[in-house]
Amino acid sequence: MSNNSNDSGGFVVGFIVGGLVGAAVALLLAPQTGEETRSDLLRKGVELRERGESALHEARLRAEELAAEASAWAKHAGEEVVKGARAKTRGKAEDAEA
Repeated sequence: MSNNSNDSGGFVVGFIVGGLVGAAVALLLAPQTGEETRSDLLRKGVELRERGESALHEARLRAEELAAEASAWAKHAGEEVVKGARAKTRGKAEDAEA
């Protein structure tokens, strides 16, 4: 059974790699000049970089939001712990006086 899952995983990897190689060959053998091909590659590279930068920016914003939420939650939880501790301390002091 383990052998079967390895074979299907290898097939998927081979399929993906084959698709990428096929796309690269098609791009390089397309009926256009070398200058046009280089221009296309440059444009796609710039688009990919911009998408990556945008995704990174969004991830940073989300991380900052989550950090702010966690900080606010921790502050609130800390305040609740202090309130509870004070109430218990007052209760014990009142018991001792009685």
